[in-house]
Amino acid sequence: SLESMHSIAVFTISNYVLEEEKLAIDDRLVLMLRGRLGDSVYIHHHYIGQKLIVFFNFNEDTSALPSIEDAIHKLSEQTGVIIYCGLSFGINSCPDIFHAHKNAERAMLIASQSPESKLLIYQKMVLEMILSQIPIDSVHEYLIDIFKTKDSSTINSMTRFLNTYFEENGSINIISKKMFIHKNTVQYKIQKVIKQTGYDPRKIED
Repeated sequence: SLESMHSIAVFTISNYVLEEEKLAIDDRLVLMLRGRLGDSVYIHHHYIGQKLIVFFNFNEDTSALPSIEDAIHKLSEQTGVIIYCGLSFGINSCPDIFHAHKNAERAMLIASQSPESKLLIYQKMVLEMILSQIPIDSVHEYLIDIFKTKDSSTINSMTRFLNTYFEENGSINIISKKMFIHKNTVQYKIQKVIKQTGYDPRKIED
């Protein structure tokens, strides 16, 4: 019922698979979501082409997101395909469903172009929406300009470290535990970024 619908998710997979295999993956995903979220969370789903549409009863302040991310990660590992999801909140009436679906689909498309995020929430992806409008060649040129190298392994290594650095608000202790490295190694990596780019991640202006 409409009273049970407050958010919508659009799932898709990166690889082209036969319709029968796609439906089997979708069914497993729905079962995993039900298993993780339980009967207290309303799940209603539809299959539309290569996409799976799922309605949930939770709003923005939810603890269900880690469960959805875990289901995506586990099923991607098990099936060998990459699953992407866009999620949108704010369904309060019938007209909201159309807009929420479009927003969730847009978030899913941007997630499918991102090397980091497999789940994106429309209401929290202002930066991603801006970046998605920039031609990919311009993004690559910008990265090369910032990191002063065309070596993708160097850029990827540093951006992975910086993602963790900012996720943990620069806490050396938490970063070292999360990355399974010594605190001195964290400090070394910070200095390496400074030397490579000329920017200090500890400074707000940089």
